[in-house]
Amino acid sequence: MRTITYLLTKIPKNRSDCIDYHETISNVESIRILGKRQLVDVEVLCIEYLIGIFVWVFNDGTVVSYEERFGGILLRESKARQQKSVNNANRRLADSIKRIESKLGLKVADEQICFN
Repeated sequence: MRTITYLLTKIPKNRSDCIDYHETISNVESIRILGKRQLVDVEVLCIEYLIGIFVWVFNDGTVVSYEERFGGILLRESKARQQKSVNNANRRLADSIKRIESKLGLKVADEQICFN
C-alpha cells in the first residue's frame, strides 16, 4: 500500500512506494540490503531487533533508504531460543527478497544476506 506522503510528493518512503515508483516513474538500477542490530532496553527487558536497511537506487538518480524489522531477540532467553529467533528473521528476510525479485524481475543482491 502506498503512503499518503508518496501520493502527494512522489517521493518513495517504503517498499510499496518503491515498487510503484519503479513501475510508473523510473526503473530500479540496484537494490542493496544491509543488516543492523538495534538494542532496546524496556524496563526489565533487553530486546535486540534484527533490521534490514533497504537502499534503492533508481535510474533517474533518486536514492531511497528505509528500514524493516524482521525479528527480535530477547537477550535473557537461552542461546538455542535466540538462534531460533535469528533463523526466523533470516527466513523472513529471504521471503522479502524473493517477493521483491519476483515483482521487479531483477536480482536484489549477489551475496548472501543474513543476520548472524
